[in-house]
Amino acid sequence: PFSGTFKKNSALVTSSLLFKGMGKSAGMHVVDIMEPNGNPASSFKGKVDTALAELDSHDIVYLHIEEIENISLKGDLDDKVLALEDFDQEIAGPLLNALDGRDDIKMLFVENHVSSASLMKYTKDRVPFVVYPGTQTGTAEGFDEKILDAGKVHFKNGPELMEAFLKDQL
Repeated sequence: PFSGTFKKNSALVTSSLLFKGMGKSAGMHVVDIMEPNGNPASSFKGKVDTALAELDSHDIVYLHIEEIENISLKGDLDDKVLALEDFDQEIAGPLLNALDGRDDIKMLFVENHVSSASLMKYTKDRVPFVVYPGTQTGTAEGFDEKILDAGKVHFKNGPELMEAFLKDQL
């Protein structure tokens, strides 16, 4: 269980049945974000608001967004660019604004794997991540795949990244 491994209580906000099952298996509080019609909630605002509310009662809140992955696998590059812009404006921006000035909060933005829109499949490429606020200093002029080659911090897998994040090594 997550709480036994990391000594922190946790919540998971997702509309993915797969992630809900993994969260339940890890002993996380899985938030039901279904819309009244029974369809998964697609509103980014609703997911962000739910994640922020869960911070009141949980040490860790895992917000999983799958919409960009689904768009990538369809191969429409224009739609992927629009989805990334939406992520920035409707998820990352509101989270950063809502948590600005709170020194008790740290965020990790990461993909679970690379979903290539040009190849229309998953790849085993390195996955970019951003920690805010992080312990590493430096600046970046952009955030793209090229930054992965320039960066000095690499992890073999997700659990190593999560452990470093939760032990304040990032």
